Order: sequence, then structure tokens, then C-alpha cells
Amino acid sequence: MKKPGIIGGIGPEATTDYYMAIIKDYQNRIGTQQELPEVVINSINMYHMFALLDQGNMDEVVRYLAAAINDLKRAGANFVLMNGNKRYM
Repeated sequence: MKKPGIIGGIGPEATTDYYMAIIKDYQNRIGTQQELPEVVINSINMYHMFALLDQGNMDEVVRYLAAAINDLKRAGANFVLMNGNKRYM
């Protein structure tokens, strides 16, 4: 199985929701709750990212997210998803 990487922290509760959904789906597909998928989570500082967005500093937002993606890649992630949930913001 490929190892997902999650850029979390953009809504910490959403990170938990996505992580738990990945686990549940994985366990349903393999037919046991005695196994867990390998998942890498990089929890970024949403307040830092939001400040950059408020300043219109898109280049720095891109650098910040690219660094988070590179950290996940170094940790062994095969692909990356980013999550947030408006209901928590």
C-alpha cells in the first residue's frame, strides 16, 4: 500500500477526521481492525499560513506548503493531501 502524507493543522479537527476516515476505510477494505495503515502527518501552523494569505504573500504560502510537502516526502509519503474543514474555522 502506498503511504499517504497529510498536511494537517489547517483545521486540526479536520486532520483527525481525515486520519480516522483513512484508518476506517483501510480496515474495511482488508477486513480486519487489527491492522493500521502507515500515514505521515505534518501539522503546519494554520495561523502562520492565514497571516501570509491575509498579507497577500502567495509566494511565501507556496514556499511554506512546498516545505511541508518535502518534509512528508522525506518521511516516506508517496502522495500528499491537504485537509481543512470550514466548520472549525
